[in-house]
Formats: sequence, C-alpha cells, structure tokens
Amino acid sequence: MIPGTYRIITTNRLPNGNQFAWEKTFTIKEGGQREETLRLREAQLGDMLERISLPEFEVKDSAGNTVTCAELTKGGKKILMWLEESREPTEHILNEMLEHAEKFHEFENSISFMIRTPEAKQDPLLAKVLKMFPNVSIYYDSFEENIELLGRRMYVDPDKLPLILVTNGESVGIYATSGYNVGTGDMLIRIMEEVPDKPSHKAGRLPALPFSAENPDTGKIPCGVSECRQTFPSGLLPAPLPSKCIPLLCAPP
Repeated sequence: MIPGTYRIITTNRLPNGNQFAWEKTFTIKEGGQREETLRLREAQLGDMLERISLPEFEVKDSAGNTVTCAELTKGGKKILMWLEESREPTEHILNEMLEHAEKFHEFENSISFMIRTPEAKQDPLLAKVLKMFPNVSIYYDSFEENIELLGRRMYVDPDKLPLILVTNGESVGIYATSGYNVGTGDMLIRIMEEVPDKPSHKAGRLPALPFSAENPDTGKIPCGVSECRQTFPSGLLPAPLPSKCIPLLCAPP
C-alpha cells in the first residue's frame, strides 16, 4: 500500500434510510503492511423507527361505512396492510404470518387488511390467513390515493405493494415498508412485542440520534445519524480527516 494515513468506514443502512457508521484510522509507513477486521455498527430496534403524523385518509368497512385514519389507529399499536392478492410480494408476508402464527395470534386484533373488493377474500392464500386469524379486520380501499399519500409520508416506495404501516397512537406512523422485504414478519413481531404503546414524544419525524463511531486509536467520534445519511458516500466524513488521509468507504452488498 502507498504510505499514508488511511481511514476505513463501513456503513449499515437501516430500513428507514438512516446509515450507522463504524470507522478505523491507521497509518502505513514505507514498506509496512497491516490487517484490519471490518465491522458493521449494529442498530437497535428504536433506531429503525420513526414517529410521523399521518395525513387524514378514509377506507370503507364491509357495510360501506367510512372509517377514518384516527379510528383505525386509536388504542395502541396497529398494523395496517394494503394487500394485492395473488401477487408474490403480498403472498410473502401472508406466508410469514402463517409461519409465525403463534406470535401473530397474540396481536391479531390489532391487524387490519385493506383490499380492493370482497372478491379478494376468495384468493386461496388470503382465505387461509383469514381463517387462521379470524380477528383480523377487513377494510376496502381503491388504492388510488391512500397508497401514494401514506407511502410518501412514511418514506417508502408508493408504487410497490404490499404497503405495511405500523402505527402507535392515533394517526402516528412509526414504521413502514413496501414491496418485497425479507424478514418483514419478524420485524412486525419485534415492534409489537418490544415497543411500548404510545411513546411520550410528540409526532413528527424523529430528530437525528447522536452516536459514536468507535475508533480504537482515537477514541469515539460523535456523529449524527441524519448527517451521515445525507453525506455518505459523497465523501464528507463524520470527523475531520488528517492531512494526506485516504478514505476507504465500505458498505455491505
């Protein structure tokens, strides 16, 4: 390697878009060699959650009555799913619910399925899930406006289904995902089991949480999550680089 001061930075991208960084700085002298073990900074569940005020929206119940966002989300944590029956991404989360049926039974009263028409319930897999979880609520939506509105508000792709939204408190979203994502069922279980109902802080996007990227040579370098998300991988690093420092940015595939 060329003699000089090097900085290795790895980033762990979270489902909500934040990136956690770990960094290591070292110096290589003429003719020198060095081996380093790369690490990813681990994130806690709370680091993956938001707290965002949801826009007003409406769906219909089986009798054709209007049900508002506030009515859907009042009374603790809720899981709202906009499902596209007979399509692979939707079938993935439905199969995960069946696979973890014992866990999902514990909070099935807090789950609502949004579908386009009553005929969707005739889909074999969806019918199987509804039979397994008879207390899941069913609502109807055209998927024309609400998907776009909620997807963009929760910073997920509104063009991908299913849209899965977790709320905690009236009209407050804390987690969302859309399309195919491995481990969504496990994530929903963790949120329902570990996150207390109605956190005390007000709705609105969570502020950047300060953290430290551990550096065995220089101690801890403070950095803000949002700052890292905005600057990586453009080259602006969480601490000033020494002169002649060569940054090495690494990220998992």
